[in-house]
Amino acid sequence: MHPVLRMQRLSRLSQALSELDSEGELERYVVAALFEVFAPVARINLFLSFGDHQLGAAGAVYTMSQVLARLRTPRGEDDAAAAAVLRAPHLFARDPRDTRGSLMSMPIVMRGEFVGLIVVERAPSGPPLTFSDLEALSGVGGQVGFALLNLRRHLSTRRLRIAEDLRQAREVQHRLLPTLPPQVGPLRVAAAYRPAFEVGGDFYDLVSGESGATHVVIGDVAGSGVAAALIMARISSDFRRLARADTSPGAILLELDKSISESKLEHAFVTATCLRFDRTGRELHVASAGHLPLMLRRGEREIELHGRNSGVPLGVLQGQHWVEERLDLNVGDIILLTTDGALEAIDPEAGVKGLLRLAKLLREAPRDVEAVAAHVLEAVVRAEGRSDDVAVLSLQVADCP
Repeated sequence: MHPVLRMQRLSRLSQALSELDSEGELERYVVAALFEVFAPVARINLFLSFGDHQLGAAGAVYTMSQVLARLRTPRGEDDAAAAAVLRAPHLFARDPRDTRGSLMSMPIVMRGEFVGLIVVERAPSGPPLTFSDLEALSGVGGQVGFALLNLRRHLSTRRLRIAEDLRQAREVQHRLLPTLPPQVGPLRVAAAYRPAFEVGGDFYDLVSGESGATHVVIGDVAGSGVAAALIMARISSDFRRLARADTSPGAILLELDKSISESKLEHAFVTATCLRFDRTGRELHVASAGHLPLMLRRGEREIELHGRNSGVPLGVLQGQHWVEERLDLNVGDIILLTTDGALEAIDPEAGVKGLLRLAKLLREAPRDVEAVAAHVLEAVVRAEGRSDDVAVLSLQVADCP
């Protein structure tokens, strides 16, 4: 390539490096540009360090020794020795005993630290690479190192922002998940919660209404982070207001759906189940918006599922209505409410098998709300591959206070 034309292409490369947004984009752009600068080329690799004597290129990961084997140098005894060899530039003429063309390599050093390597191999039919080519590649290596430094600075700043975002969301969530007393009105209560990551979207609450009724909600906000926490805060505030006014479960879901729609948050939808126990605890009304059915344990063995004919989740379609189901309860009856993280943990397909497993856990647990919540949570925590947070709420009808 004519020196002037090469200078122009290297100048364009230098300008473009400052506009790239990721290391993957950096690798693809540099390799494509060098194919033009050093044509005809058989192979170009941009290896970036991943620490622990590992280099990555084109989605694959190599040890220092494996990369060194691609060059025509004596192989190091170990990765540390190979790293020392790769820190120096190399230029190899075409070996007449080999089918490969001439080859050169240039280390990328950032603040004294080896962070990568550029390898250029000329096509066997092409002219040999020269010290002038190696000098041009040295300039590219310096520019790539500077661009990599800026990318990693930006990534570090972004990670700090994400960490702060999660910290704030976690604080909001912790404030919204109430510490429940062992008894609320005619109900004995136990709750358990385990996040899969730093912040989840599960929530629950119990509120006593003006007539002495007890209102319960459990649900799951799609997503995580501050956006999910904001939706949780809005739902929590609206639910408490509506519950204190003794609004029915179906009407509560309708108002919460309107509130989510008015929030203008993209991709915001929520599954939830609302319950209302009368002041004696013997009469229950339930409505569900796309949430798991509640499980009712009567006596020692009998398990019933209710709320299976649920409506769509909140925030999906405006103008929906949620049908209520009425149940008569007896003293000692236990109700189990969970979020879908529990079902997915014990059944990755989150299907009938998982519901049967949850029903079995409820049937096997002692007739005590604390024991039920602990028994279910223990089974979930033991499950492998849990990727969602889990909330468990168990309620038992007690004698009226």
